[in-house]
Amino acid sequence: MTYIIIIPKSVTKQIDILPTKVADEILDKIGYLKHNPRPINAKKMKGSKGYRLRVGNYRVIYDIDDVGKRIFLRRVGHRSNIYKHNGT
Repeated sequence: MTYIIIIPKSVTKQIDILPTKVADEILDKIGYLKHNPRPINAKKMKGSKGYRLRVGNYRVIYDIDDVGKRIFLRRVGHRSNIYKHNGT
């Protein structure tokens, strides 16, 4: 069964300000999460229920609801500052 990906408006804005090539690659990776929410390059975040997905020098922070089959995107940004505001 596939998962539903929930992208809040704040995350859409974070993606919109990225270079087009990077944004396209991130959107492709997010699309793959529908079928496999825990790909091999995703890691569980320490001290959090969230996961992080590497896309080059950028990261996608997200939570998984296995019961409801939903993925909640929390943040998208450059690796140098993505964790500074991580509230997951």
